[in-house]
Amino acid sequence: MKATLEIGFESPSIARKALNSLKQEASFKKRSNAHIKIEGRKLLISIEAEEFPALRATLSSYLRLLSVVFSLLNLTKKEV
Repeated sequence: MKATLEIGFESPSIARKALNSLKQEASFKKRSNAHIKIEGRKLLISIEAEEFPALRATLSSYLRLLSVVFSLLNLTKKEV
């Protein structure tokens, strides 16, 4: 089973910061494999797992982390 997330950011530099925040998560998964890369302003996360529960858990984990990334981006925008 495979899932791909494609998330757009305002600039390539912000996408790189998000990548740096998420790439540690990719190395900790045992029941799934995740690959993260940047294409322009987009962050692409590809997840593979043999079982649906593992795929769902990994997707949920990344979505939760992305929620934190976007919350921090919004917070820093308000301070500027």
